[in-house]
Amino acid sequence: MDLEGAFDEVMAALLCADKRDVDDITRVLIGLAHFIAAIDETLTATHRMTLKQVGRQWLAAVESTWYQYGLDDDAKGLEAQLEEVRDALASVTDHPTKNVHVHDSLPPIALRELSFMEAGFGWQTWGASLVLAHAIATDEVDVRGRRVLEVGCGTGLVGIVAALKGASEVVLTDFLPEVLQNARFNAEANGVRDVCCVAKLDWRSPVLEPDDAKRFDMILAADCCYEIEHAKLLPPVFQKYLATTSTVHLVNAVRCGFDAELNAWEAAVRDANLIFANVHAIHDESAVDNGPPAEFRYYRIAHPSA
Repeated sequence: MDLEGAFDEVMAALLCADKRDVDDITRVLIGLAHFIAAIDETLTATHRMTLKQVGRQWLAAVESTWYQYGLDDDAKGLEAQLEEVRDALASVTDHPTKNVHVHDSLPPIALRELSFMEAGFGWQTWGASLVLAHAIATDEVDVRGRRVLEVGCGTGLVGIVAALKGASEVVLTDFLPEVLQNARFNAEANGVRDVCCVAKLDWRSPVLEPDDAKRFDMILAADCCYEIEHAKLLPPVFQKYLATTSTVHLVNAVRCGFDAELNAWEAAVRDANLIFANVHAIHDESAVDNGPPAEFRYYRIAHPSA
């Protein structure tokens, strides 16, 4: 069983256990201790924070129940075990750093991921980012010597790969402070802080500090159109920061039930007086580690005069 499945079993056990039944408590403590010992980098920050929060609450509830109903000899024998599990929970790191293999031409990319509670949709590395990063790593998207802007950078994978592949400058942008701080951490962890800088960019009122007049040779984006509002806001950002002879490379995941978002995105691109120079489908199951979607759509976007 994978860690996510084991996590679900642990959560179910915590919710269902009878806190007055010594056998039930013993079973949960043993299961919780075994699960904590098995945790590796594949367990997300969201799972970790949920485990720690629910686990601590459950341990406190057990102690409260003991206090309310009194301790028999069997329950007293569990006190040391309960403290051991509490200490083990405290030792679980909140933010795992995992190594992402993009292509044999690059070293593994070290990425720290946040929880959904901290970072919203920027909490993890999505499949579309892996697809676009692979295209950069194989020189299908040639970033060498170019000034690159990444919008909606999340963990920063795409921009970090661009820096490693020879971009002259990479600006990683997102909105939430937690996401920006984490992208900065990841750039540092991969040795590209001399090429990458991190900046806030609000698509509703885009101002890029310190030089809002700067235009870029290339704009990169991955999975930025999962809501209609975002789909409509993004093309004007491209229009503002894209040099006249340059291109946008964007990959979207094709999700069941999200046709309206993709249609709104494509219409907004045309409304911004930009053109689709290339659009094609990509099927890549290796880019997805937690189920569908494995279907992606790649867009190369340019000014009409390019």
